[in-house]
Amino acid sequence: MSSQDLTSSSFSLSGSFNITDGTNGHDLTTGLTREKLASGDNTILTASDYTATGESQLAYVFIKNFSSNVTSTVFTDAVAIKVGTAILGYLAGGQSIILPYSADNDLKLAADTADTVVEYQLVHLK
Repeated sequence: MSSQDLTSSSFSLSGSFNITDGTNGHDLTTGLTREKLASGDNTILTASDYTATGESQLAYVFIKNFSSNVTSTVFTDAVAIKVGTAILGYLAGGQSIILPYSADNDLKLAADTADTVVEYQLVHLK
């Protein structure tokens, strides 16, 4: 990420992490999925699908909201990220996130607008 006008000085930020081969738990990686969300809660990861939970379930989830309403000052195209029934936060159109997932609860997405397109993928690190 970089900017010439966000602060008084230009800045650039980058990061990376290594993912190891399939012998280290990648059998639980979901693959990249793109779908249109229905109205209401959409379960994208079901906790009962995984045998390990908590600190034994080292995984990350990538989520991106493909809505094109990125210029609006009111985020009517947001996607709520829910862990169980608790709202973790919102992704406005064009935003993405990588977050840890421990399989203690289902991971759900709820769009402000039906048919909002999202992508997601779980990467299991063992």
